[in-house]
Amino acid sequence: MSDTGTPFGPFELFEVVADSPLGVVHRAQRSADGRAVEVFRLDSRFASDTCYLKRFQHQAQAAVRVLHPNLVTVVSSGKAGGQYYLATEATDGGTVGALLRSMGSLPELKAVQIIRDCACGLRAAWDAAQLTHGDIGVEKIRLLPNGAVKLAGLALARSDESSRVGDTQALGNALYQMLVNEPRLQPHASLPDLSGKRPDIGPFVGEVIEKMRTKAAWNYASYSHLIEDLDAVLSQRQPPHTEVKLSLGAASAPSAVADAEPTTPAHMRLRRRAAFNWNSRLVWLAGLLIFAAIVWQTWRYFDRTGLLPLPPAPSTPPPPIALVPAEPSPAALGLPTFENITDAAERGRAMAKHLGVGRLQAGYGGMLGVLDDGQMRWSYAFRSSKELSDFHLSDGQHRLQDGTLQLSRAQMAFKCPLVGDMTLAVEGQMTDADPNGPLLALAVAWHQGVGSERTFGFTRTAAELCEIVAGKRVVLASAPFELRPGTPVRYLLTQRGKACVVKIRDGPLLMGTFTQPSEGTLRLISDGCTSAYSLLEITSTVPADRLSQPAP
Repeated sequence: MSDTGTPFGPFELFEVVADSPLGVVHRAQRSADGRAVEVFRLDSRFASDTCYLKRFQHQAQAAVRVLHPNLVTVVSSGKAGGQYYLATEATDGGTVGALLRSMGSLPELKAVQIIRDCACGLRAAWDAAQLTHGDIGVEKIRLLPNGAVKLAGLALARSDESSRVGDTQALGNALYQMLVNEPRLQPHASLPDLSGKRPDIGPFVGEVIEKMRTKAAWNYASYSHLIEDLDAVLSQRQPPHTEVKLSLGAASAPSAVADAEPTTPAHMRLRRRAAFNWNSRLVWLAGLLIFAAIVWQTWRYFDRTGLLPLPPAPSTPPPPIALVPAEPSPAALGLPTFENITDAAERGRAMAKHLGVGRLQAGYGGMLGVLDDGQMRWSYAFRSSKELSDFHLSDGQHRLQDGTLQLSRAQMAFKCPLVGDMTLAVEGQMTDADPNGPLLALAVAWHQGVGSERTFGFTRTAAELCEIVAGKRVVLASAPFELRPGTPVRYLLTQRGKACVVKIRDGPLLMGTFTQPSEGTLRLISDGCTSAYSLLEITSTVPADRLSQPAP
């Protein structure tokens, strides 16, 4: 690790490795002993929230005392330079989310084992200090090179409402995602038929997932029960806590002991449907229709015979009819403003629809999601030619092979919500190059505002961050970087306000200054070479001034 980090309390900070609404995470080292750590710096918006700050400090202090091989260890917490922080051990490797994007759904036993390891870590945190996570997802589950599993983000729960049952429900959603490689289920959504999506999985894993996702009255009473059921799935046995025996009398009387009866929510729904008396319901419905017909015919008879009373005459004459109709108010047209939508997620969905990107797609192949705080996250993993209908391709040909989109002398453009704070994640590689070409590979260009464009890409010997205004190209930042055909490249481009930072995996860190962004168009460029793209993800925050605009 380089020794040119930025001092921050007892640490030296290096590049940003993760960015979230709560704050940013830096790769860092402890100045006292040089230990590699990751430092999370809490955003000032959350630090000003007294309730959240009190919870953050309490959970951070408690998490320091929790040591478990399946939890990312919290090293220390405190305040430095007027900013609150949380330091954790540095872990190599990727996340389950990245593994799903690169490999697709996981084998049943591997997915169950990962969730079991997470449950063991959560049990240790709960037993030690009743700590809850509150934000479990596939991106928070880290996979180390030695095969170990570690759950990150233990001390960052956003709400006091987070609970052990809530964490168990989130684990169930994560297990479902690993098995079918689809976005997480909504909290109250029913569990789709796993056997139809994955005929190769065993008969018990669906029962465990359904029990994990139910409300508190039906959920697991403890992490130990959950771990026992997961162990049973791993050994292909009936999970002991998904079924119960109901005793009706003495065990010596065979007729007084009921057989084992499943009591999972799915079986309860089946029993309710079986007990539904269709005959009585049909008789009741027929009687209601007959009564409604009698009332209708009676009203028509009195109306024809003139026996219905006339409405009273108005006491004042009606106002004169205006020759020029008045301009209708926005309220009369039913055009609500976004600031009137109190729920952040609903406000984000309305804003996404306003920007023209409200269509949701199933699976990771093109997904627009709205986060809890109103952010919009748009991700795309290239999987089939049909999914490319969302993009506009020009100046070349393209093909899909092994889940990657290959462009040769082409540009792929599409509109996206590039407003407010923005993070782009692009992954791929250059597969072939023209020795006489400019070798602009794996490049991104985004147009925001009027008359300006920003680009990031690779030349023959460098990575460059540029701005084009009125046709003039200005290099804002450049760093040496040798890009050869076949070299895998992943870079994160983070733009907050006017600052722009690009972090290339195994490459340089570039910084530049832009004007305030606005809604725009994003293009992937392959000029003079063939580039293969496998992942594109955009996270954008809607600025406050846009929330006051009326919906169209």
